[in-house]
Amino acid sequence: MNLTLNESPVMVKDVFLQPGDFCWGNHSIRVKTLLGSCVSIVFWHPQMKIGGMSHIMLPEKRSGSPENNILIGKYAEDAVNLFLKEAKRAGTNVHDYQIKLFGGSNMFTTFEKKVSVEEGFATDKRINEIGYKNVLKARELLASLNLKIMSESTGGTKHRKIYLNIWNGEVWMEMKKEKS
Repeated sequence: MNLTLNESPVMVKDVFLQPGDFCWGNHSIRVKTLLGSCVSIVFWHPQMKIGGMSHIMLPEKRSGSPENNILIGKYAEDAVNLFLKEAKRAGTNVHDYQIKLFGGSNMFTTFEKKVSVEEGFATDKRINEIGYKNVLKARELLASLNLKIMSESTGGTKHRKIYLNIWNGEVWMEMKKEKS
């Protein structure tokens, strides 16, 4: 099916990603999710009109986890590996995909611990935020594969609603404005 960039398919299947989910599909799918400290990576192939979205909850698995032998979308490394697996299965080069990154908000600002240099801890308070760790891990993994992030919206303290139209690669984001 050939679609122009502004044309949507006749039938659209909406897929809502829960935390830890991963979705890969073709031109007839719209993927949605709601993010707080979690992170979504979006891969989209402009010629093939295929791609997907992840909903990453944690930067990495604990060692000795019973989940270590299977790929689970809730971990950053697994989500990236799922994208690589799907791109290979589609017979495409992973470097031909447009990649976007969203999420990683600090949803627990009222409980933020004050850390001082005298206590011997890192001076960057954000190092303990799960959202910050998720974003750093996603960026690190993509960079290690020489995959460039085309656009991103990360950090802050607000939820994000993300919508991906796989038929044209458009990603919409809804987010409340930060308080000044």
